[in-house]
Amino acid sequence: MMNSQSKTAAVFGATGLIGQSLLRLLISEERYSKVIAPTRNPLQMRLGKVENPQFSFSSDLGLRISGATDIDDAFCCLGSTISKAGSQEKFAEIDLHAVVACAKWTLERGAKHFLVVSSMGASAQSSVFYNRTKGQMEDALKTLGFQRLSIFRPSLLLGEREDSRPLEKFSQAVAPFVNPFLKGSLRHYRAISSEVVAAAMLAEATRPSPPGVQTLLSGDIERI
Repeated sequence: MMNSQSKTAAVFGATGLIGQSLLRLLISEERYSKVIAPTRNPLQMRLGKVENPQFSFSSDLGLRISGATDIDDAFCCLGSTISKAGSQEKFAEIDLHAVVACAKWTLERGAKHFLVVSSMGASAQSSVFYNRTKGQMEDALKTLGFQRLSIFRPSLLLGEREDSRPLEKFSQAVAPFVNPFLKGSLRHYRAISSEVVAAAMLAEATRPSPPGVQTLLSGDIERI
């Protein structure tokens, strides 16, 4: 029986490591009667209550998505690497500008809660381009006026990616041996499963919480 208080969720990055896990969880979650999952190419799955409009990211850094609907909660799992994107500029287009464009699109459709995947070390003042871009993204989202903004900063993600990342695969292989020694404040640097991050995002979206900005580090995500 459908929950009378069911809501509509939007998921960006539904083809990625965390996004795929999150989409599966949302499909099974009765508190959401509809899930909007915009992707560049059609999803290769049985959709059920999932609507899968195609989107494009325009030259003016705006989002173009077919159709329109009211949204309650928005999840953003977009992310790339500089090597995959091809340049720092292209990386920033995805991990900064596209994320902000997604946030604005959902805000215009009534979203009250925006949940986004960032990264450990994110800071607009960082000397590291990757961390600085993630920090700039976080700062930009804080200015948009969502009732709730939940920022997730996972450490190294565990899971099978479609693209090849040799250094990441090596790190994943040694993570089970290193993780037990990372305790106290160092727990935030333990490798974490993408499925755990996805489950934490859903849990945070569906539990009562006061308005405002919440930043969850990797060790905090594990405990949700």
